[in-house]
Amino acid sequence: MDSLKKALFILGLAAVSGCGEKNTEAVWTDEFPQIEYAELAEHSQFETDEIKMPVEMAFAGGRLLFRNFSGEHFISVFDAEKGTFLSDMAPRGTGPDEFLFVTSMCGQGEGLGLYDSNLGRIFHAESADGSYGDASYTSIPVPVDSARFCSPLDVFPVRDGVYCVSGLIDGGRFVLLDSTATEISRFGRYPEQDKLLKDFSYIALGFGFQGVRACNASGDRMAFADGMGAAFQFYDLHDLSRPSLLCEHVYVLPEFRDLSTEDYQSVGFVRDKNVIGALGVQGYRDKALILYSGNPFSNDNDYSGNSLLVYGWDGEPEALVKLDRKCKLFAVDEKKGLGYFLSQDEDYSYVIYTLDLAFLNNI
Repeated sequence: MDSLKKALFILGLAAVSGCGEKNTEAVWTDEFPQIEYAELAEHSQFETDEIKMPVEMAFAGGRLLFRNFSGEHFISVFDAEKGTFLSDMAPRGTGPDEFLFVTSMCGQGEGLGLYDSNLGRIFHAESADGSYGDASYTSIPVPVDSARFCSPLDVFPVRDGVYCVSGLIDGGRFVLLDSTATEISRFGRYPEQDKLLKDFSYIALGFGFQGVRACNASGDRMAFADGMGAAFQFYDLHDLSRPSLLCEHVYVLPEFRDLSTEDYQSVGFVRDKNVIGALGVQGYRDKALILYSGNPFSNDNDYSGNSLLVYGWDGEPEALVKLDRKCKLFAVDEKKGLGYFLSQDEDYSYVIYTLDLAFLNNI
């Protein structure tokens, strides 16, 4: 196991005990000029028995796709409208069209973009019949730059032929790559970066500030939300050679400790002194939607939330939508203006809910 794999393994498990509880009162939500309440509708025909253990959810070409933490396949595919299970794709293995460790996925036109961090490759998947049971893949390698340290943890398409990397990056927070995986630019800063660099390396900050992201339909705006704490950034990607930070909201920083040794790099998040942050970011027309948790990071982690934060793509807070139940993941069909939300009932069975997003048009 090389150092990066060790680091990833440790990151997934490490937690450090801390004294005192983090205040989970989201007083910063007072910044939103409008509060809405939304009732989700159950998608009763959805074949939820076929949902495995999802950690990410996406919409592409009329399909709902779930990236699985475990199982023989990384991705499960459903017809979004009918709720029928269509296929499993991206099988685990070492053969042709098999994958070692898919760490991110994203709708890419009518297809699907995948990143396998162990193979170090970006994949584009297409399907002739839309089921993805017949998925065909094209890919490009993502080189690890040892001179200017860059080890990608997440790679996602910004627009045609342009990809954004987040991970362990020296001298920036993100890297833009072209269709040949050649670097276009490095950009971005971590929240309170100048202060934190006195105690942490760029590698430690890369681990501590991983999160979720989305771009608008034209690919010239990006929203990034941290997975721990409450910090949200909005970037202008018009000029790919010089992306710029439009706006950031830093309300709660993650608290972590550098646990790196000579053999591996890692950080440990301090239990009971952190709150779980963003669970997902999706674009809806002129708005960025963030599903936010705010639950304590403790021995009984609850990775769910019922706060849907609505921002303009310039980072301006527009509304706080309180959902009638906690959800773990969500995806958006922008054409139909429909949100899909994954929740669990009292016996931990998965349930899919929908939300008509038309009310957001008037915000």
